[in-house]
Amino acid sequence: MPTYSGGDVTETATMSYPVPAGRSSISARQRDFRVDLAKGKNTHANVAIVCAALSLLAWPFACVAGFVFGALGLRRAGQYVAVGHPPIGRGLSFGALALSAVGTVVTVVTFMFR
Repeated sequence: MPTYSGGDVTETATMSYPVPAGRSSISARQRDFRVDLAKGKNTHANVAIVCAALSLLAWPFACVAGFVFGALGLRRAGQYVAVGHPPIGRGLSFGALALSAVGTVVTVVTFMFR
């Protein structure tokens, strides 16, 4: 491989370096969700239910996170159904959305009467 020695560096600048074997781009890994589905987990649903439970303590961030991760958990459950698996985490996600709604009401009432 040519190195810079004070002369012309155009050869070094135009060389393409190979991607190491076994490493794919991030977008390729994101598109291949079947590898993630093979694990049989719905982590978004688990995170959603924890955030929704924390939203009952009147934490506004937990309310928003419960809604976001609940929606992501439902989407992941739909991906499971699309490839022929049972809807893993669908119930947790629905529960998290409901609990986040209750937590949002608790948060609003708490901040109104402070």
